[in-house]
Amino acid sequence: MIAAKTSNKNQSVNLSAIANLMSRIGLIEVQAFNRPRDEAYYTSVTMVALGLFRMVVMGEIKKGKSSFINALCGITDLVPVHSDVATSTVFKLRYGGERRYTVFFQQGMDEKLRKKIEVSSDQVDVYGTENGNANNIKGVDFIAVEAPSPVLRDGLIIVDTPGVGGLFKKHRDITYRHAPRADAIFFVTDSVESPIGMDEVAFLKDLRRVTGLIYFVQTKASKVDCDARRKRMENNIDILINQIGFRREDIRYFVIDSELKTQADKSRNIEDLEFSGFIPLMTFLNDDLKRRKDINLAAIGLRRAREKFEVIKAETTRKREIVSADTADKRFKLASDNQASVDALNEWTNNIRPALLNEFQQALSADTADIQAALTLELKPGGRVSDNIASQIATSIQENSINAAQMYDLAPALAQNARAHASECVVYLIHELEIKASSLLQALATKAGAQLANQLTLQSPIKTFAETGNSPLSALRANPVDSDWFIKIRAGMYGGMAGVAIAGVVGGVIGSVFPVVGTIIGSHIGIMIAGAWGAKKALDIQDSQTLTSTQHRLQGAIDKELGNILVQAQAEFTKASRMIDAIATESFRQIISQSQQRLADQKKSIQAREKSTAELLQKEEKIIQALEKEVAEIEKQLSATEASFRL
Repeated sequence: MIAAKTSNKNQSVNLSAIANLMSRIGLIEVQAFNRPRDEAYYTSVTMVALGLFRMVVMGEIKKGKSSFINALCGITDLVPVHSDVATSTVFKLRYGGERRYTVFFQQGMDEKLRKKIEVSSDQVDVYGTENGNANNIKGVDFIAVEAPSPVLRDGLIIVDTPGVGGLFKKHRDITYRHAPRADAIFFVTDSVESPIGMDEVAFLKDLRRVTGLIYFVQTKASKVDCDARRKRMENNIDILINQIGFRREDIRYFVIDSELKTQADKSRNIEDLEFSGFIPLMTFLNDDLKRRKDINLAAIGLRRAREKFEVIKAETTRKREIVSADTADKRFKLASDNQASVDALNEWTNNIRPALLNEFQQALSADTADIQAALTLELKPGGRVSDNIASQIATSIQENSINAAQMYDLAPALAQNARAHASECVVYLIHELEIKASSLLQALATKAGAQLANQLTLQSPIKTFAETGNSPLSALRANPVDSDWFIKIRAGMYGGMAGVAIAGVVGGVIGSVFPVVGTIIGSHIGIMIAGAWGAKKALDIQDSQTLTSTQHRLQGAIDKELGNILVQAQAEFTKASRMIDAIATESFRQIISQSQQRLADQKKSIQAREKSTAELLQKEEKIIQALEKEVAEIEKQLSATEASFRL
């Protein structure tokens, strides 16, 4: 009943253990060095701890999407499945101790409506189905569902969307809101009705431009015999290959039966569970898709943990040096090193940093300009979207021999299609901007780290750091350094532990920006898509007696609407770019502020060492020994965890 490739790697990823290790490292910084809690760092800890995996379910109406979700979660009627009911809005399912439904309303609705209301299970149909909320007249944004399903316990979030028919007519923006951020999209068809149709083909072609993480589920397997469901599967796979462009080896296709799964859950019948087809699907979801996502999250978490831990380790070494400075010469050397680091930091702050930030701003502006130029080519009069609409109009005239009045009837559908394609372009280019901005920030961190390392090294300049610090950001983007760059910086600084700690700040501060980039750009996607879909349902065109005149007026009205979308999208891209620029500038301010504070703290410690009594030294010795012991334990645990991900 199944044709799918699954992973042979069953090694689990313990995100909770990694999050706990990260928290332990962050706690040392607060307790041992009396520093404020690093909120950006703990945001990364939360991301790892939650380990959220977003699975979006799409497909034509009446294909069994909701039944599939209920069977997957093991809870009957968790989302509406009645035969005469179609989902009209989005359901977002996540784990909760008890079943709970919360309705969230769209922005801009009647102010008398609360932004969200909690409803009982028997009220869900009133807000979430076509019967109770036809055409989503109540302005529901989505319905949040919490449920005590074991499947949801490990951070799985399931998004149930309206049918493809609805997406093409009224809900197609759902694709562009949820698909780009999905970790997996399961497209549902069935074994009973027709194979994948032309609407679904067109939809999947557009969907592939947004994401490649598309997998297929064929429901209602027990409704037909084995030969029939096998032929349906083969037919659908041929359509995916020949009409949409999937490669056969990339297709993951599962044949399942939700009723059998539900029966198996009730009766604990292993045979029914096997015949339901859910075992291979769950294996693929957990051992391949979720594990791959977990590995990526673990890698991000471990990199952030290492960045912070190396700074802590360097500062611990510095503490040991201060406590062990039992002669005036040793203390003088420490004070001299500290002052040299202060001078070097001031030199970088005043004379080097401005040029680096200016280079970053120019590169970011160029990236944004490229994105906006690409968007203009798509949405301008005579651009790709406009030409596509013109071809549709010409085809309708040629094939249907329509008159002027009938042409007016086509206007709403054509406008809807134009907005859909405009949204698709916006989403694609948002993703491009996110990639460009992230790579530019990585290059900025690399160059800043190299410059500081070179400034703060107390012996002769290190050639590698000097070359990297002088390299253009464009070259560092084209050839990014490996993930251990900042560790190598710290290891390569032969003198001045104060300088080592300062250079280590760069990776942590800039690294905290990366998750923010996606949040910044993601926050603008809703605004831009809302702009595309907030236009009038019918175009504002005057009556005309001739077909040619109507054709020109219709095309002009659509071009005008595309122009409005273009103006708003360009404005939002500019805002996103400015926010990224502001965050990068603020990150540099944090680097300087944190570094200055570290140096000031070390200066105080050196001065205090001059006046230390034997009793105080004994107390300090116990404190530093305990800290060194904990740092050694964490080093061992962190190294072992990192090694497990290099296998």
